[in-house]
Amino acid sequence: MSFISLRSFAVNADVLVRNQRFGHDTLFFDLYLQATDTNSLYLSNSDFILNFSEANFTNPQLNYLSGSTELYNAYGNATNSYDSNFGTRIDSDGLNAYKLMIFVQLPVYSNQTDFLTKIARIDQQELTHKLGTFYITGATTLNANPQISWVTSGGGLLLKVNHRDSVTLAKSAAVINAVNPAIETEPAQQASSLAITATSSTSLSLSWTAGSGSGRILFIKEGSAISTLPVDGLTYTPNTEYAIGDQIGTTGAYSVFKGTGTSVTVTGLTANTTYHFALMEYEGDNGWSENYLQTNPDTLSETTDGLFITANVKVFLQGPYNTSTGLMNTALRMGNSFGTTNLLPSAQPYSGTPWSYTGTENVDTANHPSNAVDWVLVELRSTYNGSAVSGGRAAGFLLSDGSIMDTNGVDQIRFWNVNPGYYYVVIKHRNHLPVMSRDSISLGTTSSLYDFTNGGQGRAYGTDTTTFRLKPMSVMTTGIYGMRGGDGGGSVTYQVRYNGGGLNDRVAMLNFSGGAGLSSTPKNNIYSRLDLNLDRQSRYNGGGLNDRTRLLGYVGGAANSSTPLTIQIPNP
Repeated sequence: MSFISLRSFAVNADVLVRNQRFGHDTLFFDLYLQATDTNSLYLSNSDFILNFSEANFTNPQLNYLSGSTELYNAYGNATNSYDSNFGTRIDSDGLNAYKLMIFVQLPVYSNQTDFLTKIARIDQQELTHKLGTFYITGATTLNANPQISWVTSGGGLLLKVNHRDSVTLAKSAAVINAVNPAIETEPAQQASSLAITATSSTSLSLSWTAGSGSGRILFIKEGSAISTLPVDGLTYTPNTEYAIGDQIGTTGAYSVFKGTGTSVTVTGLTANTTYHFALMEYEGDNGWSENYLQTNPDTLSETTDGLFITANVKVFLQGPYNTSTGLMNTALRMGNSFGTTNLLPSAQPYSGTPWSYTGTENVDTANHPSNAVDWVLVELRSTYNGSAVSGGRAAGFLLSDGSIMDTNGVDQIRFWNVNPGYYYVVIKHRNHLPVMSRDSISLGTTSSLYDFTNGGQGRAYGTDTTTFRLKPMSVMTTGIYGMRGGDGGGSVTYQVRYNGGGLNDRVAMLNFSGGAGLSSTPKNNIYSRLDLNLDRQSRYNGGGLNDRTRLLGYVGGAANSSTPLTIQIPNP
């Protein structure tokens, strides 16, 4: 609703009706009083009479919602406002049928300064005061023009005002002409390039390019496209939390952004649910003159992520562990004297035997964490001897400090559409024997750390923690434990063996080198299971501590070279 100028009997003020908006079956609107010259007046006892289109309401009731207690005066927080000084009603018959009757009864201030130090004002502006927010219940058509206007006949406006620099009350009565709000000119250029920039199970982030209007408005709807567009002249107050902002009628299309910006994050969404968006430009002020550009609004739909839980796990690998630093090397990712190219693949490497993992994790090599050691595969079991639960397998990055990161580079490793609960956690690596938590542990959207590296062999599942070949983990250094290395891809799954047993890990290494004739020639800058310490090189003979020598050490030396290391995890 546009403002109406009130300029009779030296009452130099405007009364503004703005921010008309519907919420459910209720029409809300705000009233303001604005002095128009430096000889300002302030409101004392007054009667306002407005009319409205009763055809859009059934048994309408007028109520006062709030005044201006949240506002300020020039000296700080206001001590007085128009709150509790209103009487309201809708007359039902006679000359004033279906007219809003608003009565203001204010305390009398001793002078203008007394008033200014106490009463609340809009944006601390001395000449503009918010009378309050009012509402009419019983609306039947929520997108219809409410047609509130100042009464044109049969009623009047009675003001009691105080002149600046005077304590004398002046009383004025006048009949006010009605002027309905003028809708602004529709913008010429539509907002565009609406795009999703981030997703989660409960939120969606969007960005766009502004058009030529004074602002743009974004609506969201669950389940189906937005086909009903906003009504010119009505405001739709946004809220970034879903289903809290104003909606277009009762269509379920809620306003989540309105203003001059170019991005928003919408919260309060449901996991694994499709939402539809419509973005358009508008021109005009809030609540009385908006003209929405309804031609070709920019639209898109997006499905939120599923529910997930996380596993917060720390584990070391025997091969790349450095006892001097207490960290694992990152040669595959960051390079060394053998080469500098990132050797970690963009796609998870566990699709083949023996893992048969079908996950689609893929991260551009340029975006791999700089402290990544390698990919690992993490599995969740509901029982110690069962298979991974549905959705309970995920590949992520093992970092140099032993933590495991999800492929988004930020979170703990996540498992989608898996309910919170207690799970056994299994860690698998390309050339190390798997480990599993001794007990089931509580996992949720955030989870407490389970540290395999500290706390002894008992942190990992295993009925025999004393027999060397059956110990679930290797001792890195005093008090520090890690996954046992050397599983280079022999014929027996999840076993480390130096001699005997057919295609053992040593023979696999020899074959990889090219046979006996090439056994002293290293293979550099490779991503291979037979690079036992992940230093970018696989070497069978020569070069000091080569991979064959490491393998012999892993199994316990020459005396144990024909005794394999095995695991006690059921159904690995």
